[in-house]
Amino acid sequence: MLLLAFSATAQTEVGKVAPLGSFAISIQKFDTYYLFKFKDSRYTTKTEIVECKLEGNEADLQKLYDQIVEKFETKSTGEFDMKFGDEDVKLNFEKNMGVMSLQFQKYIAKDIDAKVTQTSTYLTRKQVDKLFGKK
Repeated sequence: MLLLAFSATAQTEVGKVAPLGSFAISIQKFDTYYLFKFKDSRYTTKTEIVECKLEGNEADLQKLYDQIVEKFETKSTGEFDMKFGDEDVKLNFEKNMGVMSLQFQKYIAKDIDAKVTQTSTYLTRKQVDKLFGKK
């Protein structure tokens, strides 16, 4: 008799942004956390997927979404520090060609003041809505 035991965590995709069919960023829901995955935009010839884990529930994800939407609506530019568990992440809001956009930046050196980062592509408000499963 063969017994196999394994632990499976529930995983559901909240949203994904893939312009022209090319993966850019996604959010996946697990039992006790959300996993943000994005393609590091620093590389053009290789694909490096970066992961950031946000501990919490739907209310925590909604709070993050509400904070991001507020920055879009007030057209607040600049970088805003966040903690995703043990990881330091910055949300970089910029105007690109007159359009507000958001970029996730993860610090490799586990230090928010470090200069070496892994960065997502810039996201528009519509793409943020799609990422967070709003539209």
